[in-house]
Amino acid sequence: MKKLLKSIFYFVFVMLFIISYSFIDIAKTTKVTFVVSGILQGNIVSYKASGEPYRGMMVGGMPFLISKISELRKKAQKNRSAFYLLDCGDDFPGTAHSYYSQCRAVVDTMNLMGVSAMLLGNREFDYGFEVLKARAAEANFPILAANVRNKKNGEPFGEFRDEAVFDVNNDGFKIAVLGITPPETLTDSTIKNVSEIAMKGETETIELFKKKAAESGADFTVALTQLDYEKDKALLDLLVKSGINMVVGLDFTNQMTGVRKAGETTLVALNGFAKGAQLTKIEILFDSETYKPFDFCAEVVPVVVNQVEPDGDCARVIADYLRKLDAIMNQVIGEAEVDLKRPFNEETNFGNLIADYMLRAASAEIALQNAGSFRADIDAGDVTVGDFYNALPFDNDIVLIEVPGHVLHDVIDTTCRRERGLLQIAGGAYSYDPNLAQSPDKTSSVITNFTIASREIELNRNYRVATNSFLSSGQGGYPQLKNCAIIECFDNLRETSMRFIREDKILRPVIEGRIIRTGVK
Repeated sequence: MKKLLKSIFYFVFVMLFIISYSFIDIAKTTKVTFVVSGILQGNIVSYKASGEPYRGMMVGGMPFLISKISELRKKAQKNRSAFYLLDCGDDFPGTAHSYYSQCRAVVDTMNLMGVSAMLLGNREFDYGFEVLKARAAEANFPILAANVRNKKNGEPFGEFRDEAVFDVNNDGFKIAVLGITPPETLTDSTIKNVSEIAMKGETETIELFKKKAAESGADFTVALTQLDYEKDKALLDLLVKSGINMVVGLDFTNQMTGVRKAGETTLVALNGFAKGAQLTKIEILFDSETYKPFDFCAEVVPVVVNQVEPDGDCARVIADYLRKLDAIMNQVIGEAEVDLKRPFNEETNFGNLIADYMLRAASAEIALQNAGSFRADIDAGDVTVGDFYNALPFDNDIVLIEVPGHVLHDVIDTTCRRERGLLQIAGGAYSYDPNLAQSPDKTSSVITNFTIASREIELNRNYRVATNSFLSSGQGGYPQLKNCAIIECFDNLRETSMRFIREDKILRPVIEGRIIRTGVK
C-alpha cells in the first residue's frame, strides 16, 4: 500500500511539474495568427468552381467567407493568439454586382470582414480613380499603397496609407505591414484610370518603410504584395535583402501551401485565383522577451458552401443588392451549346468567339483581344446579361487601328515570350516555341508561324486590326500599339458582343488551332 501511495505521489508531482513548466513556457510565448484573403474580383456571391481543387463545388461568396474568417478568429482567441486579417487586394471590380453598384456591394460586405489592412491592387482602378477613392473613403479598414503617389506633387493620396502598425496585445510588441501596389498597374490599367498616379521606385519604397518601421519600434515586418513567386524574382530579392521578416505574395500554381524560406525571410502565399474560395492561415510563435519568431506554420483554408454556415448580416446586405439587380442580370440573351472557357496561355472557344465578334464589328483583317479581359467561364445553357458582365467586366470599346506588319509581328512575339495571358486572335493564327527565347541570340523571334487570312504575314504592309481601347492605348505590355493610327472607334466590346449573341441566338464556338505552342519537352 505504501509503495502504491508513493507511486501516486511521484506521478502527481511529475504531472504538476510538467503543467507548471508548460504554463511558464506559454507565458514566454506570444502567438500571432495571420489570415490572408484577397483576389476577390467582385465575387460576393457563391459560384461553381471550374478549376482544381474544387471543380464542380459551390465555393466562395461573402457570407461564407466572413463566416469562415469569424470561425478562424474565434479559434485564435481561444488559443490566446493575436489575430490579423491581411488582404492582397484585387477585390473591388470584376462582376456584374460590383459593376452596377460601382463596387459598393463589395466594400459594404468587406466592412463586415474585420480586415486589418488591405493592399491596393491594380484591379481596384478598373472602374476609374474617382470611384476607387469614393469606395476607399467608405471602407472601415486601411488600404495600403506605399508606392502610389500623386503625379502632380509626389505626395500620397489621403485615401491610402503607406503602412499599418499593430501593437500586439498592447504589450509593446509591434508588427509593421508594408503594402506595395503592383508596379505594372500603370501599364495594366486603362490610361484614364491611372492618369493621376505615379509609382515610387520599389527600392526607395522599401527603404522608407524600414526606416519608419524602426522609428515606430516595430519588431516584425510584413510586406503585403501581389508578387508572383515564380516570376517576380527581382522584387522578392529586394524584400529579402532588405531584411523584411515575412512576405505575402501570390501562388498561381497551387503548389505553395505551406511556409517557405528565402534567407531569413518567411514566404507565404494566397492562391492567385482565390476569388473567395480560399484563405491562407499562418500561425507564428514569438519569444515574448525578445519578440523573435521561432516557429511558423501555414495552411490553405477552403471556403466551400456546404462546409460552413453563412453569415446572416452579410447575407442580408447581399440580398438587398440582388433584389435591385436580378431583373437586369437574369435577362437571357442566348444559349450556349458548350461551356465557354476563358483563355489564359492557350486558345479557347470563348476567346475565339469574342475575337470573332470584334472582327465582325470592325470589318477588320485581324482581331486581337487580351486574355486578361476575360474573368469567368460561362456554362452551357442559357446565357444571361449577368453571365456576360461577370465574364467581361471591363468597359473597353472596340477600336480599329492601322498596324504595320513588322509591329504586328513584334506584338505577337511579345505575347509569346511573356506567356502571361496570350492574345486571342481572329482572322489569323500563330504558333511559337518558347524554347527559342533561351537561344544565344536574344533578339530572335519565338514565333514559328504567323498567318493572316491563311497567308504568311507581310512585314512591309499595313493591316487593319480590331482590338480594344485598353490595348490600342499601349497598355497591357504592348506599347507598340500606342502610336498606331486609329481608323475608327466602335461601341463597348461587351455590349457589342451581347448584341451579336442576341442575333446569333445559339453559340457553339470551337477551338480551331489559331494558337499553337510547340517544341515543349
